[in-house]
Amino acid sequence: MCSRRINAVHEIVFEGSRPFGYFGWPTVAKLPDGTLAAETYQLACQAQDIDWAVPSEEHQQEVMSVIYDDIKQGKRADMAKFGAAVHDLKKQGCDMAVLGCTELSLVKRDEHLGKFFIDSTEVLCRHALEACGVEPVGF
Repeated sequence: MCSRRINAVHEIVFEGSRPFGYFGWPTVAKLPDGTLAAETYQLACQAQDIDWAVPSEEHQQEVMSVIYDDIKQGKRADMAKFGAAVHDLKKQGCDMAVLGCTELSLVKRDEHLGKFFIDSTEVLCRHALEACGVEPVGF
C-alpha cells in the first residue's frame, strides 16, 4: 500500500527548483501543447513564485510535429525542429524545460538530452515508487 498521494505537477515544478536551492527559482518552460491551454504548469509555477515561458507559436508547432510526425510514426525526432524550440526557450531565459508528454520522454532517452530537461514521466514514476516504499533505481 502506498503511503501518500502524489501531485504530479507539484513534484515536477519542485524538481525544477531543486538545482537552484532555496535562494532562487528557475524559469521553467513546458513544451507540449496539451496542458498549455489549461495552464496546468503555469498555475503551479505561479503558486511557487517561479517564472515560466512557452515556446513561440512557430516553435510549439515544431514540437508538435516532432511528436506527431516523428515519434508517433516510429521515426527518430527531428532534432533541428526540437532544437529550435529549445533555443527559443533558452533565449527567453529558461533554466530548464518540462518534457510533459510521454513521446518527449522518448526523445530524452534516444537523444541523450541533458539536465536542461525535466522528464515529467520520470519524475512521476520516481515519486510513485518512493510513495510505495520502493527505492527507485536507474533514474
